[in-house]
Amino acid sequence: MKHSLARTLVMTAAGVGAASVLAAGAAGAAPAKTEPTAHVPGTQCSVAQVERALAKEDPAMWKSIDKNDKSRARFEKRITQTPEQRKAQREQRKAQREQWKKNHPEQAKKREEKRAEHKKAQQTKTTPAQRAQRKAERKAKMEQIKTTCSKY
Repeated sequence: MKHSLARTLVMTAAGVGAASVLAAGAAGAAPAKTEPTAHVPGTQCSVAQVERALAKEDPAMWKSIDKNDKSRARFEKRITQTPEQRKAQREQRKAQREQWKKNHPEQAKKREEKRAEHKKAQQTKTTPAQRAQRKAERKAKMEQIKTTCSKY
């Protein structure tokens, strides 16, 4: 009896431990949620107000952002960062990429070749002037939304 009781306790503990590890892994994999009441720098608006303004002013852009939790979380994180924070994050990612390239030269070369192929294919679809125009339009639209978000 002692042996089977000990075995049962060990199996139960192992099951509980595995369940907690799985739950922690699943929680860690989920995108971080930004509070809807979080302030958006450069405005007097909350994240929820900016989202409502975007949905009203540019439904197509909002639909592409709102289509899944990951893209929405990325959008919310970006709009709640200051320009300095975004710049620091870009510099950090650039340094990480450079370090990765040093540590993995073979893979870096292959990745760069694929990237060049992709860039060449993209250039046949749109011109640099068209891409710059679309980028300027998106930036202007977001500035407009930031100035009018307090209405929503």
